[in-house]
Amino acid sequence: MENRIAELRKENNMTLKQLAKELNIRDNTLSQYETGKRNPQMGLLQEIANFLVCQWSIF
Repeated sequence: MENRIAELRKENNMTLKQLAKELNIRDNTLSQYETGKRNPQMGLLQEIANFLVCQWSIF
């Protein structure tokens, strides 16, 4: 999952701050998900996938 969120975010031309705001989470939390320091809960993964228009199973 590491870097996959960041890759998808960049493919959608979004900054980390923009995506964090859309997901209603702190940007440093999203950064930790992107770098693998923390793992998001399944519900948040589904939100990310829905927002970035992809299947959550790719994570």
